[in-house]
Order: sequence, then structure tokens, then C-alpha cells
Amino acid sequence: MTFNTKPSLIIFDWDGTLVSTLGLLHDAHNHARKKLGHTPWTLDEYKSYMHNSSLKLYPELYGERAEEGLDHLYKYVEENHLTGLAPLDNALNFVEMLSSRKIPMVLVSNKKHRYLIKEVAALGWEKYFLSIVGAGEAANDKPDPDPVYMALEQANLGKEALANALYFGDTTTDVECAKALGVDCILTAGALDCGEVAAYENIAALLDIFNE
Repeated sequence: MTFNTKPSLIIFDWDGTLVSTLGLLHDAHNHARKKLGHTPWTLDEYKSYMHNSSLKLYPELYGERAEEGLDHLYKYVEENHLTGLAPLDNALNFVEMLSSRKIPMVLVSNKKHRYLIKEVAALGWEKYFLSIVGAGEAANDKPDPDPVYMALEQANLGKEALANALYFGDTTTDVECAKALGVDCILTAGALDCGEVAAYENIAALLDIFNE
């Protein structure tokens, strides 16, 4: 798949795309599962669910106890999410390079909005994004395009900015969201190969392509 290396806009996912929080999120969900009396997930089991927003996933898994489970999940994340926060290799270099080329960037994640804001601020990366939208802010979370439309509105960009946009993510949720928006999706960190989208083993490969 070919794509434009001089896009009008870049839409970034967060977890697994720019930062590594897999271990933390796995632990957080298992904390909630233990509190609800369920067997902890293996890492592979967790990965099979991680494309879903917790706000959508928990009612499906835990029924009437979904709110209780979410409370346990969010409490664990609140107490621990900054401790294990780390950018993926070359992520900062990539974002800085795109910023130096004056390419507008927005950040849209299925992570709860207040945690997302704190994590971006902890890394000092808020200056790179015109807007940041986390879970629960828009009417629907990804893969629905609503949070991206909200990000565009907050960035004072019209939907015409999507005409030559790129979407960087790491899960099927990102692929589906990009499809709904009508933009090309690029998967990072070797996360997934859906055939119809470009997938790269690491951000270093993208640095090379965008610097050509």
C-alpha cells in the first residue's frame, strides 16, 4: 500500500502507537477481574479484547457488575498509569519531525480522557497536538468517527482536512475508525497486518520513509 508522506493532517492513537502501556493495562484489567471474582487474563487473552473501549467491553463481559468493574479498573489506572509510562522507541523523534514539517496532528484515544491528558502532559508532548480527545468525551468512542470529528472541531479544522489525512494506530479499532473517516491507516510497532493497510515493525521504519 502506498500513502502520501506529506499529509494535510495526522491522526494519532496513543497506547501501543506512541507509548507503551501494555503491561499496565493488562495488570489493571486483571485487578478488576480479580475484584469481580474472575480468573485473570493471560497477556494473549487480554490482547484479544484490547481493541475495545472499556466502556463498551465491561457491560458485555460483566453485565450488571460493569460499573463496579470499571471503578476497580479506573482506580488502579489512576494510581499507577504514570509509573510505567514510556514512549515507544523513536516516537518522540517521529512526532518532532512531523511537527518541524508543520503537519497538523491530533490525538484520539480510547483511554479515559483525564488519564490521557495527564500522560501527554507528563511527557511534555501537549505542544505537538492541536487537540486531544480521550474516551467518554464524544457521543461514541472509536471505532466510531465521533471523537475524531470532535478533535477536528477543537483544532478549528473542518472535515475537509480529512481529504489528505493519515491515521496512525495499532489495532483493528484504528483500522475501522480510519475506514469510517475515509482516510488511510498505518499500523505501527508491527501490531497487525490486515492486508489492506500498511503495517510497519517499528517507528524507525516510518522515520526513514517520511524523511525520504
